[in-house]
Amino acid sequence: MFIEKLKKTIMKYKMIEKKDKIIVGLSGGPDSVCLAHVLSEWKEKLHLKLYFAHFNHCLRGEESEKEVLWVKKFAQKLKIPLIIKKKNVFAFSKKNKLGKEEAARILRYNFFEELSKKKKANKIALGHNADDQAETILMWLIRGAGKAGFSGIPPKRLLSLNEKKPMIIRPLIEIKRKEIEAYLRKKSLYYCIDSSNLKPVYLRNKIRLELLPYLGKYNPRIREHLIHWAEIFREEELYLQGVTDKLIKEAVIKKKKGEILLDLKKILGYNTSLQRRIFLKVLKKKVNFENIELILDLIRKPVREKQIFLAEDLWIKKEKKTLIIGESKGFIRNKEFCCKLKVPGETKITSARCSLIVRIYPLKNNIPIFIGRKEKDFCLFDWDILRKKELWVRNRKEGDRFRPFGMQGTKKIKDFFIDEKIFSGEKDLIPLLVAEKEIIWVGGLRRADKAKITKKTKNIMEVKIKRWI
Repeated sequence: MFIEKLKKTIMKYKMIEKKDKIIVGLSGGPDSVCLAHVLSEWKEKLHLKLYFAHFNHCLRGEESEKEVLWVKKFAQKLKIPLIIKKKNVFAFSKKNKLGKEEAARILRYNFFEELSKKKKANKIALGHNADDQAETILMWLIRGAGKAGFSGIPPKRLLSLNEKKPMIIRPLIEIKRKEIEAYLRKKSLYYCIDSSNLKPVYLRNKIRLELLPYLGKYNPRIREHLIHWAEIFREEELYLQGVTDKLIKEAVIKKKKGEILLDLKKILGYNTSLQRRIFLKVLKKKVNFENIELILDLIRKPVREKQIFLAEDLWIKKEKKTLIIGESKGFIRNKEFCCKLKVPGETKITSARCSLIVRIYPLKNNIPIFIGRKEKDFCLFDWDILRKKELWVRNRKEGDRFRPFGMQGTKKIKDFFIDEKIFSGEKDLIPLLVAEKEIIWVGGLRRADKAKITKKTKNIMEVKIKRWI
């Protein structure tokens, strides 16, 4: 029964073919031992070339060393070449500011990639099972994944986007842990127990040891339902990926170094869910949910031309008929500007791609008192307070501070930009309105408390930012 079920999974996903060269991940645990044993039994019949690969994480001291000795004996018994690599995961995680689980995964997969290249292997077989699948879905659900995350662990995938890379296969992905243990008992196969898996330390362990048993009280078949859910999502995801790829080909007008031009009319004609997928694919998943919503907001607005920054190296520019996605270096930046404000009049700032337009007029009863927290590209000041001061417009400087409207103290411009989630490429393009040495407006973001409109105000200085894109 076990073997038939395993063969069915392998055939379903076309995991193994005759004459494959396969790297088999051998941790020494029950899943990897089961997989290694089955493949070694099929070795002659399918003309397979097998290599066992063991990665020592150096996280469990003596226990890790005992595992190394055990897998050596196991590989010798099955007469399969064994390659062992030792790496200090803790030191790597600390150096790269990663969690131990993530650091271990990166180093382990790097090892598999190096080994597959060295041995010219076309497959990497790993021992993930159906229970691992259920745990992964819950883990992604807790972390806030999208539909792709709910697809769980893929039965097979390329090691990377490079088509020449080997394929990762998981023959046990539809086999339950208890079925694997039954096979091991039947074959009198021993295995190693990872003591860290018995403690609710890592998130996956907590899900396995605490959350799933708790949910099982409400639904004893919770694991099966999660596994079926993953299969449905995975099939839908594959279909939608295909649809997305087709729509991208239709919408892309031109590709050049650092830029992609999309047909705006076609993009607007697609369903919102497909628009999200298109942008995620085109932007190579460098963006989050908030970024995607910003893009959707941009393309739906009636404005003909506008540009937004998404990240340190990404920007999107909306034109009349096209949407341009590119790298931030495509914009002029890091160029200092400082010029006297024309009052009244228009002050052009070429490097920031905008103008500041100033008007002076008397306050009338029908003009409301200006609330300083809601302005964008428009701001009002008490002209009688500013008329004798030199007014300048410039970009940021080291050590800049201002007193935001309604606050008692001052705030660093640097910290303000961080709070407002302004990316580095955009910071040098923001015009600061300065009265002699005091910043009175962070253009388009926040005014200072200086020269605010009050009941005593008689004359208004109105400042508008006119964007060029």
